[in-house]
Amino acid sequence: RGITYFGANYAQSPGSPIFNLAQDSDQQFYEVTNLVRGIIGEEEDKETSERRNTIDPAIEAVLKGVEAGGALGVRALQLAVQLHRFEPAIERRLSEAFDSNPGLNKLLFWENLLRLTQRTEDQNPIEGLSEFLEGVEIGNYLGGGSLYTTYAATKEYPDGRKERIVLKMLNPNTPSNLGEAYSLAHATLTSIEQDSNNPLRKQQARLGLTLIDLSQQWCLRDIGDTEFEKNDDIFKDPVASFNRQQGREVIIIPGRRFTSFELKSELEAEGTTVNRLLNDLPITKEEKREIVSLMGKFFAHQLREPAYIDSQGQKHYLVHSDPHVGNYIVTYDGGNIQMTAIDRSMYLDLTEDQVKLIDQLIRGDNRGFLSSFIDYAIKSSKTHNQVEKDKIKNKCMFLTIKEYGKQLLNRRINNFAILRTLQSEFEREGLDIGFEMRLMIRNAAALRELSHRNGADIKKLLAT
Repeated sequence: RGITYFGANYAQSPGSPIFNLAQDSDQQFYEVTNLVRGIIGEEEDKETSERRNTIDPAIEAVLKGVEAGGALGVRALQLAVQLHRFEPAIERRLSEAFDSNPGLNKLLFWENLLRLTQRTEDQNPIEGLSEFLEGVEIGNYLGGGSLYTTYAATKEYPDGRKERIVLKMLNPNTPSNLGEAYSLAHATLTSIEQDSNNPLRKQQARLGLTLIDLSQQWCLRDIGDTEFEKNDDIFKDPVASFNRQQGREVIIIPGRRFTSFELKSELEAEGTTVNRLLNDLPITKEEKREIVSLMGKFFAHQLREPAYIDSQGQKHYLVHSDPHVGNYIVTYDGGNIQMTAIDRSMYLDLTEDQVKLIDQLIRGDNRGFLSSFIDYAIKSSKTHNQVEKDKIKNKCMFLTIKEYGKQLLNRRINNFAILRTLQSEFEREGLDIGFEMRLMIRNAAALRELSHRNGADIKKLLAT
């Protein structure tokens, strides 16, 4: 992968030896990866394969290159559909964007753990880490990425008791790597915006700058969240409330064993990720629909009951910030589904107004949502001139009605398409709806697409 990064600098010299070597390296990487996945039974399901085959190979190559580049690019891809209208096949492909970086091998994982325990006083040592790692034996590799690498492990306590745990470690130099990737992308897009004579390219470059800013903010907040332990404890209450409503323990939160910025550990969850189950052909359509419906119900529940009320009487709703199919593990207990929420490295703390907006969006309450969403965005306007604010609102309403009219002609109303039109206009007007709302819209859109593909009705789930 290092050769590929290096070779990218020579993209304008396609005949150079180093660029050809980079291309060969990239081709071999994907060929070998697909071969290994086939051997161990992780082939793409037929539906996913067919969707990818409908995309121009050149576009697919670009998307794979961005995915291989790490979390900054992948998360920008996941947010892209909010600001730009793509063909349906590409939108579905973007919803599947995933960080495929393999992370650290076991030797490097151990070496970096050792370095964390050897920090001196001027290197911000991690309190209690050496003691925690006593009796820990690393097991199988569980997952990687550009931010974290996760391994299974066994911890033996002084009394002889053993626990199966997971160790999730921040990859070395992650903040600096993110900074380098961001600087390169920012410089490239800024150059395009300033030097291009093509208005469309200028606009796309500006959208690109917005996307990498959002992605960078997402990554840095993910790895630097100071409220995780407090919020993770509070989150247990909505989980318990949901389980009571279901009449049994449906959602499980693994017990934490160690928490720091660089290393997190919790009990290992048994079962299989939702992602693997949905791509496992022997699983019936009814079972897939039941699994996705449970994810939808739990997502809806997080928007139903406040997790806590602050000293000013304001309601706060905690939401799992990244509820995708790789972050839930499923088991069947006597035919009943149990789902474990993993990778809870950050929560979104939402206000009552934000929750109402998201709820209206998913329910399809067009009139209530669109007007409220425009008002919400205009509150962030840099101008205090009411005439200017009214002008912005009227323009947003005009664009909304125009998009809505197109959809009426096609006899299919899509709130997320209307939302994209609005957010593009917000960007032009310098309106900021905030990181939390951006991420919640992304989560709602992804869950809507997942529900649609598996025959679940997210509107019905939210209405119950």
